[in-house]
Amino acid sequence: MADDAPIQLQAVELRKSFGKRAVLDGVSLEVGQGEIVGLFGPDGAGKTTTFYCLLGLLRPDMGRIMLAGADVTALPFYRRAMLGLAYLPEQPSIFRGLTVEQNILSVAKEYRKIKDTLGLWMAGVVGLLAVAGFVVSIKRIDPDYRARNVSERAIKTLLIGASLVAILTTVGIIFSLVFETVRFFGLYPAKDFFFSLTWNPQFSGGSDLGIFPLLWGTLYVSFVALLFAVPIGLMVAIYLSEYATSRVRSIIKPMVEVLAGIPTIVYGLFALITVGPLLRDYFAQPL
Repeated sequence: MADDAPIQLQAVELRKSFGKRAVLDGVSLEVGQGEIVGLFGPDGAGKTTTFYCLLGLLRPDMGRIMLAGADVTALPFYRRAMLGLAYLPEQPSIFRGLTVEQNILSVAKEYRKIKDTLGLWMAGVVGLLAVAGFVVSIKRIDPDYRARNVSERAIKTLLIGASLVAILTTVGIIFSLVFETVRFFGLYPAKDFFFSLTWNPQFSGGSDLGIFPLLWGTLYVSFVALLFAVPIGLMVAIYLSEYATSRVRSIIKPMVEVLAGIPTIVYGLFALITVGPLLRDYFAQPL
């Protein structure tokens, strides 16, 4: 590498093992701007594993990966791709003689074919299930058949199943939070997270992730939301209770209950993708 060429990609002491087999043992390399570097070795030497570790498809057991001076060891594959790190496999393409547009069109045609086939299979399966249900219903028609008892047992089973799904989902969320928390504190010091006063996430690494700005932002947003929600909700409740006619109450009350049942994250997402851009574009216009 030329002395004046800045280092764009650097691997430092990469180590990776699969079981008891060490595939990478202290691999280091540097790639400068405009430089072409080749890795040579027999099959099983670890060339592909090195590429996968650089890309983020595999996580090294030890070592660091630097991209343009930033530590990207903990970044996932798609984040590294956003920073410009890409990989082209050495396998020959069967579409080599086609343009990009022709490649996309051929894949789209194949996808549509598979989708149509799956649609026909699904329609056939649904039809068979409907016929089987009809036959079973005909065979079960009998004066002594207690349909109410069977329906109640079926509904009870359905409710128990729904409850189990809700419980298992909650347990899964708890385990996911615990595992992700352990993984997060393995990448970021707990002391900096709990005592830092800076919230500055960076895609390229070197983020400052103090919890105090996050808590303050949450409390601030909650206060502003309550400032609007409490008076409006109180006035709506008084109006519906004391002043609204029966017809108006029968229309407005179910609407309010439906809106109250929608998770707040849905409103937040709606504001993020619609209201936020509208306000941004409005205030960004020159006066």
